[in-house]
Amino acid sequence: MENKKNTASLNLNGMSEKELKKAARELKKEAEEIQEKLDQIEKERAEKRRIKAEYALVHYEPEYELNYYRLWNSIKEVVDQGGVIDKANIDEIYKKALDRLPVKKEEIYPCPKCGKIGSLYVGEFGDPYMCDNKKKIICQHCGFTCPGQYESENYAAWEVFHNWLIKRGYLDASVPEP
Repeated sequence: MENKKNTASLNLNGMSEKELKKAARELKKEAEEIQEKLDQIEKERAEKRRIKAEYALVHYEPEYELNYYRLWNSIKEVVDQGGVIDKANIDEIYKKALDRLPVKKEEIYPCPKCGKIGSLYVGEFGDPYMCDNKKKIICQHCGFTCPGQYESENYAAWEVFHNWLIKRGYLDASVPEP
């Protein structure tokens, strides 16, 4: 703040009426500026509390893809044992041949600062030529960067971020990492 007078530094007894009125106007203006700043801070805190209260992982359905090698081996196994592939066992053979795709954490975690889904990614820091890249979770919309430690692997960066969310009260400790 600039070098402005406050009531403690004013000699009220030695001031004229005109000087007192001028000081009162200046102090009133300063008080209004201070109140505006306090209102802005409270508004930001309320927004943070709202995001924190509404923060939840996005529910996801596991995705699968067909593993043709496993499908071929399942069919071969049934045929080698003298069985046939028919209406009764085709669904079971198909389910055995499915691979579960890994969860895309970018689509599950909302940003703890702006609340947007799909905006988080693993950002790399360091020299890419030295093979010592350090990774953190970053939001592409608001610039949030997880203040946890740097990691060398993507999955470890997500683990640090998940634990940071638990420590800050965004998630319960009982919520497993997806």
